[in-house]
Amino acid sequence: MDKKIVKKRWTIKRILIYSVIAILVLILLGNIIFRDHNSKLLVESKGLVISEVEYNDFQEYISVIGIVKHKETSYIDAVQPGIIEKINTESGNIVKKGDVILKLTNSSLELNVITQESAIYYQLSTIRNSKLQLNQNNLNQLSQLTNFNYQLNLLYPQYKKYKIMLEKNLISQWEFDQVNEQYLMYKRQKELFLTTYYNDSISRVDQLKQIELSEKRMLESLINIRSMLDDLIVRAPINGQYNSSQLFKVGQTINAGDRIGQVDVLGGYVIRVNIDEHYLPDISTGQKGTFEFAGNKYDLIINKIYPTVINNNFQVDMNFVGKAPEVIKSGQNLQIRLELGNLKKALLIPAGGFYEKTGGNWVFLVDENKKTAVKRTIELGRSNPEYFEVLEGLNEGDKIITSSYDLLSNYDVLMLK
Repeated sequence: MDKKIVKKRWTIKRILIYSVIAILVLILLGNIIFRDHNSKLLVESKGLVISEVEYNDFQEYISVIGIVKHKETSYIDAVQPGIIEKINTESGNIVKKGDVILKLTNSSLELNVITQESAIYYQLSTIRNSKLQLNQNNLNQLSQLTNFNYQLNLLYPQYKKYKIMLEKNLISQWEFDQVNEQYLMYKRQKELFLTTYYNDSISRVDQLKQIELSEKRMLESLINIRSMLDDLIVRAPINGQYNSSQLFKVGQTINAGDRIGQVDVLGGYVIRVNIDEHYLPDISTGQKGTFEFAGNKYDLIINKIYPTVINNNFQVDMNFVGKAPEVIKSGQNLQIRLELGNLKKALLIPAGGFYEKTGGNWVFLVDENKKTAVKRTIELGRSNPEYFEVLEGLNEGDKIITSSYDLLSNYDVLMLK
């Protein structure tokens, strides 16, 4: 009789296969769970700038450009248009106030001045005739008053004599009345004339004031008109050095308002500095700055602020503290270190290209052996063109990469070689 053979479910072969599969699954899960997820990059350390975090003096400042200017400058602009007839002074010459720079000619202006002068002279003649007429009328009235006084002086003794004779019945009433009427007539006429003369005098005084005022205005207008021709002669407004950016030529046309040049007072300089409007609240008079020139260091101080913002910049004037360089010249540019705050101790890292990618929020911190560099979150405070102030995330003596992160910012760990 045949015996039924029972097939084994777990054979050695099957057990081995499942064991291998389990082991592979466990290895795969272990890799997924325990592997390092940080992205890494192998980098040549020779191409990196590694800087050390230090605790040192910190001065917040900005680098600005200053232009050397004379302390006092007077600009010369053409008042009247014209054609250059003669050049009396070349750029760079020392001048005194009133010295002639240029002479212009303008035939139209000269004709216009002659025409206006003639009109004013005619008006002056009319005004003076009116004044003469008023004075003549006054003389005539005074003459009439003198005549009344003369007649009264002649009649009064006769009137007085006739009155006495009438009282003594030496003359008739009719004879007395003749003299009396004549005397009273002149007396009344004088009184009426005095009233008229008084009123005329008041009016005459007012008219004479108006005439004199008009005459004064006419004379001033005449002076102003003549000064138009004087304006064709361009003169130095102050003592100093005449400078012009243009090379003028005889026959050249000059328009009213054209800049002829400037006269600079010698012996003193001021530095005009352009500053970004962002720093306007941080700037005040008395702040200091320094610059180097010909191997020496010079100190400056802000003495004037121009708060008007033009093209995102405002300006300040800085004076020298002490003596200025002897060979410095107007128009020269200076690189100035302008202080914004007081000197203090702080944790510092050097400024570098890393900031462009990180915004100062993180850096690559290098280990002691300089084998790896790992991302580290930090917080920065104030800055100047050389250093950043570290508020959090780093300690004195730490080493960080401060060069550009253009090819590094997407990685968490740098493997240095």
